[in-house]
Amino acid sequence: DGVLYSKDKTKLYGYPPAKAGESYTIPATVKELGRKAFQGANNLTSMVVPANVDSIGIEAFRNMVNLKKVEFKEPSTVRYLNSDVFRACRSLKEVILPTSITELASAFYECQELEKVTIPNGSKLKKIKESAFATNKKLKNFNFAGSCELETIESNAFANAEKLESFNFPKSVKKIELNAFSGCEKMTSVTFDPDAEITEIGAGAFADCGLQGISIPKNVTKIAKEAFRRCKALTQIDVTAATTDIDPLAFQYCENLDAINVAKDNTKYSSVDGYLLSKNKEELIIFPPGKANNKFTLLPPSIKKIGDFSFFNCEKLANVIIPNKVESIGKR
Repeated sequence: DGVLYSKDKTKLYGYPPAKAGESYTIPATVKELGRKAFQGANNLTSMVVPANVDSIGIEAFRNMVNLKKVEFKEPSTVRYLNSDVFRACRSLKEVILPTSITELASAFYECQELEKVTIPNGSKLKKIKESAFATNKKLKNFNFAGSCELETIESNAFANAEKLESFNFPKSVKKIELNAFSGCEKMTSVTFDPDAEITEIGAGAFADCGLQGISIPKNVTKIAKEAFRRCKALTQIDVTAATTDIDPLAFQYCENLDAINVAKDNTKYSSVDGYLLSKNKEELIIFPPGKANNKFTLLPPSIKKIGDFSFFNCEKLANVIIPNKVESIGKR
């Protein structure tokens, strides 16, 4: 049929770019797809990767400009989707990934029309790697169809996915790293399992997002610098008892955030009228930017210290009355 295989037909080396037909059935004998095996096969519009394939070479499906949908048959044995596997498949809109992959890199680099990615039930996926979907600006839906073993979302994994609407984190997620969802301006909500294992929300993790509110998972101990920077629709944050390390710049430029509410049994922080205070209510940690206005602002009278960066970039704050108990004002 004009396709180049190894002698025993266990490896497919090359599919002729001009070969006629919108679909192609990979033979059951094939276990490996070679590097650039289908590159430039412009007549193919859909691709089904059979369960017997366990290895896919770099750029195997690169620049298949009319490819619209990819499905992996189960039970798949493909463990890795390396960078550039589907690079520049500019018509690709939907992908159903195999349950067997454990790591997902920037396999869909420059797939400018990609809208939907489905992670099937029982997925072994543990890591979404750095900048995996950073070029997929039209990605709307990243769906988990059931259980998934995902633990780490690396830096910039979904950065600038401008159309991503929401994200439902599997319980097993432990790390959301630097700028992982930065620039997801249409993402209005994120959902965590009630028993989510995550312990830290990384620097810039949700910066420049469209989040309207969020309840911090109960095992999170740290919210890093600029974790929610410039989330302009964010009005309220609920902090649990476990969170004992909140960077004073965590909510920088959140111009409508007017309440940081803290669980009563938190051992380090408390809140009064939405202000983030020390447990004894004597130090102001964060003045919510949404409270800034041109009126006189009264701070809680218990305050003796105004911490570093407490009012940083509260540009709309015109007047503030410092309680007479205040003895110390921190930097900036």
